[in-house]
Amino acid sequence: MERLESNPFEKEKNSVNVDKMSNSDIDGVLSLLQESLLPNEISDSEREKLMTKGFIVYPVDKNDLSEAIIDEENHISLVAHDNKNNVLGYVLAYDLNTWRKHKVEWEDRIDAPDEIKSLLADNKVLYFRHIVAKTGQNGIGVKLEYELFKEAKRKKFEYIIGEILKSPVPNDISLRFHEGLEFRQTGTIQYDDNTLWTLVLKDLREKSK
Repeated sequence: MERLESNPFEKEKNSVNVDKMSNSDIDGVLSLLQESLLPNEISDSEREKLMTKGFIVYPVDKNDLSEAIIDEENHISLVAHDNKNNVLGYVLAYDLNTWRKHKVEWEDRIDAPDEIKSLLADNKVLYFRHIVAKTGQNGIGVKLEYELFKEAKRKKFEYIIGEILKSPVPNDISLRFHEGLEFRQTGTIQYDDNTLWTLVLKDLREKSK
């Protein structure tokens, strides 16, 4: 699902702003994405490096980003900029009903308790596709996540669900990062390319005191 900086809990830099993604951001987002993609074949040394920074498995393209920018009702797309307007990170998420249209077999592949499947069917859920932060820019991931939570709550989403690669190359840093932000493991999903993913879920509803 996402690639993160090596120490995502370090305090973010004050010069970073998070804004809605625009067409002018697309080239910068795609460039950052290319730096973050998991290679088809990796050496042991590359594998070790990936374990410290995280990675993206399935890319998006210009059309995907343009759709997210235009269709704000069913997407959340945010970008982190520095004071020179360079892209330092981005987040991309879909209303789960919109994601189902992209991946019609998605729900059939889930291995999770019935209560989780019912939750996905009966509530307003945001599917969290990507989070990417530029290497060396500590705190960007946290800032993007919290802005995502705020925007999701504004749009009345009750839960956020995402996938983090478990096999063949576990994206452990991403899993730890999301667990630190109160995502919990709720099941797995497997695709035809033999990748196995951990499903993580965050409850956005107000907690009763």
